[in-house]
Amino acid sequence: MIGMIRALMIVICMLWSLGLSAQTPQQLRDSLSALNREIALSTTYSVDLHLRKAAINVQLQQWDYAIDEYSEILSKEEGNITALFFRAYVYNNVRRYADAESDYRKVLIRAPRNLEARIGLTETYIRQGKKTEVWDELNIMTKLFPDSASVYVMRASYEHKEGMYDQAIYDWDKALEKDCDNADYMLSKAVTMISANRKREALVILRRLETMGVSQQTLHEWIEKCK
Repeated sequence: MIGMIRALMIVICMLWSLGLSAQTPQQLRDSLSALNREIALSTTYSVDLHLRKAAINVQLQQWDYAIDEYSEILSKEEGNITALFFRAYVYNNVRRYADAESDYRKVLIRAPRNLEARIGLTETYIRQGKKTEVWDELNIMTKLFPDSASVYVMRASYEHKEGMYDQAIYDWDKALEKDCDNADYMLSKAVTMISANRKREALVILRRLETMGVSQQTLHEWIEKCK
């Protein structure tokens, strides 16, 4: 899930930049109507207007309309990285994984160091059950982005899922080296330690999280598992 969460965050950031994130659904629909009028009155094709329209479609979860918008943009500008990236994101939301994979790969041909696209591609591989490709991408990312906590978080999450608890703990530690007070990372490390039957060590982390103000409701289940 880490990859899709990050991709969603990117979408939200894009929407904020357009002043859309705080709007109600009705306000978004009104903005969409205004954009449609502006597009209809425009004498030249504007990629920016169509990207803004697609962004609202995404915010409203109008996936088919968003795909159509991004596809139209790409018919005009085949190499438009923004359209490729967000169409891939939308394809993943409608479970068109092969199409998402294709778009992420096109982004990476043009921008091999695009971390978000690599995370999106890795998530797509996870959804398709392509384990070899997942490991390849995870290892590529740790080499390309050794200072990115997100990369180690994604690898740790996948290692935990695959029952590779010692490796996952190592990667949680690497993530915490980059962001030492991140409560989510600390809790995830503790959960992995519980799975690895390292409950005493996990309890130390959970008690520290208590002192950091993490709610008892969040921690109670895991503290009980340490007993």
